[in-house]
Amino acid sequence: MRAPAWLAVLTIISAPAAAQARPELTTNLSLSWGRRATPPSTDREAILGLGLGASLLGDRESSSGFAAGATLAVATMDFGELQIAAGGALLVPVLESFPFVVQAAPLVALDGGAVRPGVLGRLGWGVHSFPRLGVYVLSAGVFVETRYLAAVSDRPRVLDWSVGVDLDAFALLWPWMFLWEAIGG
Repeated sequence: MRAPAWLAVLTIISAPAAAQARPELTTNLSLSWGRRATPPSTDREAILGLGLGASLLGDRESSSGFAAGATLAVATMDFGELQIAAGGALLVPVLESFPFVVQAAPLVALDGGAVRPGVLGRLGWGVHSFPRLGVYVLSAGVFVETRYLAAVSDRPRVLDWSVGVDLDAFALLWPWMFLWEAIGG
């Protein structure tokens, strides 16, 4: 009777620890350039986008694991239109710490007093660290994005596509932090 008990204790003690899933928070400043089309017209205009986004992903057990979660973005297109989107994100590992991040979200666009519903889709690729010491992860990369805005009153439907870069919002503070420390702050 003693042997099975000791065997059970030894098995429990020597068993590898279960991997811990960790949530990941990232914030990015986005700069994009693209084209805007108003179907059925074939005219296209150039657009410039500037945005701030945040994603909270969970359930990733290693830097080569999948993760899913929520994303929130606020952007301006040509500084004349404000877009707010909240949806989902999926991190798909490709290379160690260089995953694809797929995002999809409904959005609301505020354009000169008009409120328009829409949807966006985004495929990004770049550096996305694994949260070893905390929840926040550094990320930077490139992306392709498309947005569709529905027609409302006198505003036609709109289809945008753009390419851009994401820079980690926290990393943009580093030069100022180094300067503060250098002057004795």
